[in-house]
Amino acid sequence: MHENTAAGGSDGMGAEGMGTGKWVKRARRLVATLPLTALAVGLAGMGGTAQGQSLQDALSQAYLNNPTLEAGRAGQRAVDEGVPQARASMLPTVTASGNVGKERLSEGRFIEHMNPAQSGVTVNQAIYAGGTIQANISQAENLVEAGRATLLDNEQTILLNAATAYLDVVRDQAVLDLNINNEQVLTRQLEASRDRFRVGELTRTDVSQSESRLAGATADRISAQGSLASSRATYARLMGEMPGSLTQPARLANLPVNEDETVAAAEVSAPVVVSARFNHEASRDAIDAAFGQMLPQLSASAQYYRNWDQSTPNTQYDTAVISANISIPLYEGGGTSAKVRGAKQTEQQRRTQMMEAARSARETAIKAWQALITARAAIEAYKSAVSANEIALEGVRQEQAVGSRTILDVLNAEQELVNTKVELVRAQHDEQVASYQVLSSIGDLTAVKLGLNVPLYDVKAHYEEVKDKLWGPGVDENKPISARN
Repeated sequence: MHENTAAGGSDGMGAEGMGTGKWVKRARRLVATLPLTALAVGLAGMGGTAQGQSLQDALSQAYLNNPTLEAGRAGQRAVDEGVPQARASMLPTVTASGNVGKERLSEGRFIEHMNPAQSGVTVNQAIYAGGTIQANISQAENLVEAGRATLLDNEQTILLNAATAYLDVVRDQAVLDLNINNEQVLTRQLEASRDRFRVGELTRTDVSQSESRLAGATADRISAQGSLASSRATYARLMGEMPGSLTQPARLANLPVNEDETVAAAEVSAPVVVSARFNHEASRDAIDAAFGQMLPQLSASAQYYRNWDQSTPNTQYDTAVISANISIPLYEGGGTSAKVRGAKQTEQQRRTQMMEAARSARETAIKAWQALITARAAIEAYKSAVSANEIALEGVRQEQAVGSRTILDVLNAEQELVNTKVELVRAQHDEQVASYQVLSSIGDLTAVKLGLNVPLYDVKAHYEEVKDKLWGPGVDENKPISARN
């Protein structure tokens, strides 16, 4: 082999030849002992403890500053107002009225001018409205509960997107570190190969193979930089600022123990299921409200009027009237019946949507759990692969040093090690994302359940404030979003 020839030639040379032989041995040792730890820096970064922004910090920032979540909270406060609107029908209405006029009465030569005036107060009170009032109140309350579940679903979506964006940056930074170190290792190896080629220990083919592998590593590094830039841009969109130094979060500890438990929890507690359930209840209330319009309506009223003629003194007189009123619908052109039929069709729609929500929640839970256990299995497999490839690479390097392996064998072994380390990083990322997806599928990916150290938005505070409010159209736009800490 050419390596043996170069080595044998150096045995018969003088001092200069001996210097070259020693240099060749040093170059050979450089190729054979390129540190394995250089390629492991990326994985070490995945579990590092460097100070920086934690995932909890990022989730807290998303919870407090996301405009979509703020808009959803405002929308829910508007839904809360439906309850006092429905309850208003139970309360009396008080109306004040007044009028003035001018009259001219003539009879033959007799002409009389009068300036009549009237002021009064009318009070109306519904006594029985066919059950429509209670049905409307119940419908409004169910819509409030449905809205709260939808708001919780939005919160989970925001937090899941934020967690995914955070973990994407951590993953892509680790992959970039691996590619940077691989490029650096291959650069030093190419330099060593060129030096050994100059002294006749390697062929031009060996050098070309090293050059090709370095070019591929450079392309991988550039691609990794692009992926990281994209992930950082997504993070900035969700958080409002570019990420700093991010740290790898610990594994979540409060996950279900198996798929059956996950599915069972999702079918009951998933926000989409809860929202669909309350929307269905609201549709049943709508049937009662529509049917109530076909029943008799009973109300009471009290009126008090004062009348006088401004042109004639001492003409003032008062009128007081108390009455009970009953209205019995006989025929209204079929409109009320159409409302009842329409409400029944809507109830069927909501019932079907409730069934679909349960199926969707089940599917989401199963997919999330399968993604989790798949990622966990992949992690164990790639850990074994990394360990095996590290041993294999060391062996190939030693064999190459004695001439039984080629440079291409070393390059292939190095590439296999880098590839398995990159896949391990990605599997670790996938496990973390799947863990948060499992929490989301069962309705536990919330600021409360995650224990975020932020002022928590109390979805009930505004409802309790307005449900029995009798007066006051203003809203306090400067009131903080949190009613409790």
